[in-house]
Amino acid sequence: HVQLGGLLRVFDYHETGVGDAHYAPTGGVNVSSVLKVIPDTNVKFCALYGTGIGGYVVDFGSVSKKERKDFYLENDKDITPKPIDSWGGFAGIERRWFPKVRSTFAYGYIHTTDELKRGGNSFQQGHFVSTSLTYHPTEQLSFGLEYLYGHRTLIADRNDQKDAHRIQAALKFSL
Repeated sequence: HVQLGGLLRVFDYHETGVGDAHYAPTGGVNVSSVLKVIPDTNVKFCALYGTGIGGYVVDFGSVSKKERKDFYLENDKDITPKPIDSWGGFAGIERRWFPKVRSTFAYGYIHTTDELKRGGNSFQQGHFVSTSLTYHPTEQLSFGLEYLYGHRTLIADRNDQKDAHRIQAALKFSL
């Protein structure tokens, strides 16, 4: 199956103690699918594009003072937010090894545009790779363990690339 999704919103920005609020229309689209390639193995993928959707896609964080998750300011005196355009996606493979055990391997990428206007220590792109193992002893209960590696590149200093590693565990109980 193929799934198409979209998001439309009006972004508002209020600078404390400075004039009126500023508004900007933002939104994005994504398309995703799951394909059964062989018994007990699925390939999943998603592609996306949008403007002002950073908070929904990845934590761009506040890498620079003039940039937030969804928008940037062109200079210190600018009070009109400009939405950040971004595109990316992920692809993964899920394998059910036994009736109660499955694993997943995935790769994802996100890229932001407007590099020449944003500059500074702004987020430009990120990559991640993850792998997980999940055990479902009952229909209502599952345990999971995941390892995730991420890599971030900033616009201004391509030598200032950061890596992150994370291991997380999850317990899920469904009523």
